[in-house]
Amino acid sequence: MNENPVVVIAAGNVPADTDLDLVLMFILRFLEDLEVLNAKYSIVYVATELPGAATVSTMWARDVVAVLHPKYRKNLSRLWVLHPTITTRMVITSLQTMTTAKATKKLVYCDTVNELLDNMHSRRLILPDYVYRKEGSAMPSLMGDSRGANLMITTRRILWDDTIVRQQRKRRQTLLTRDKESLEFFKEHLATLLTAGRYDDAKNVEDDIAALEVEIRDLQTALAKT
Repeated sequence: MNENPVVVIAAGNVPADTDLDLVLMFILRFLEDLEVLNAKYSIVYVATELPGAATVSTMWARDVVAVLHPKYRKNLSRLWVLHPTITTRMVITSLQTMTTAKATKKLVYCDTVNELLDNMHSRRLILPDYVYRKEGSAMPSLMGDSRGANLMITTRRILWDDTIVRQQRKRRQTLLTRDKESLEFFKEHLATLLTAGRYDDAKNVEDDIAALEVEIRDLQTALAKT
C-alpha cells in the first residue's frame, strides 16, 4: 500500500471561467500544509472530461512547471493520470522537454479506476462520482446493472463531498491558527511603533490588524457552520 500522501486533483470540479492561477496558488498552499517539501507524495490527476470544466493549456502547464520549487518535483513519487484524453497527453508530452528522464518515469496513465487502484496497490482512494458515471457509460460491463451502478455513484458522491468538507474545515482551522498568530505579532509590533512615535507606520499596522480581525471572524463563522 502507498504510504505517502496522495493528492487528488479533479479537473472536472474546476469551472471553465475559473482563474487557474488562483487554483495553482490553492494547490501550492495545500501542498505546503502536507509539508511535501520535506517528504514524498503522489498525485492523482483526474482528467475525466466533464462539460463546463476548465481546460488546461500547454502554455499554462509549462508556466506551472517553471515556477514550481525543485523539491516539489523531486519529492513527487508518482503522478497517476486517470482517464487521460488526447489533449491531456499532448500537454504532458510538451512538459517532458522541461523535465528529466527520471521524472518521466514517475508518470503512469490509467484508463480505468480499477487500473489506477491496482497500480496504487490500494482500494481506499476516494474519487468524485462523475468519474464512475463517465466510466459506467463508456464501459457498462464494469458497472453491472443500472441500479447497482446508480447506488455506487451515489455512495461515491457522498464520500467525495464528505472528504471535501473535512478538507475545507481542516484548511480553515489552519488559516485561523495562522491568522491568530499573525494578529498577536501585529499587536506587539503596533505597540512598539506607538512607543517609538512612528504613527504613520502604526496606522498601516492598524489596517492590517483590522483586516485580520475580519478574516478571523469569517473563519470562525464558517467553522461554526460545519
